Amino acid sequence: MTISGLEDELRLAVGMPRLLYVKDPAPDLEPGLERMLDGIRPEGAASAARLMGTAAAVRDRFGLLPWPWVIQAEGRTIEGAAVALPSDEYAAQLAVGRTLTIDNALTAALP
Repeated sequence: MTISGLEDELRLAVGMPRLLYVKDPAPDLEPGLERMLDGIRPEGAASAARLMGTAAAVRDRFGLLPWPWVIQAEGRTIEGAAVALPSDEYAAQLAVGRTLTIDNALTAALP
């Protein structure tokens, strides 16, 4: 089986922060690209859950309330992460995120 250059780059970047935009819905997605995306979705969802946990912990600590547009954006992220991960894994990653310092969360999320 041959792999695309994109898939090769993603494999080489394992353990490094990655950002990939994919149009959704994408009804004409090639099967190989769909398999590749299925392979990396859980990793991205776990990272998103950790970041949402960190953001919630920071807001709780300082008594902050997010703006309505932040609530909407986070809601979409949380829904996507919750769908991509088993419920126990989602809850575990959210809990890990609540224990991270802001610096550690950003270091893990940003290149």
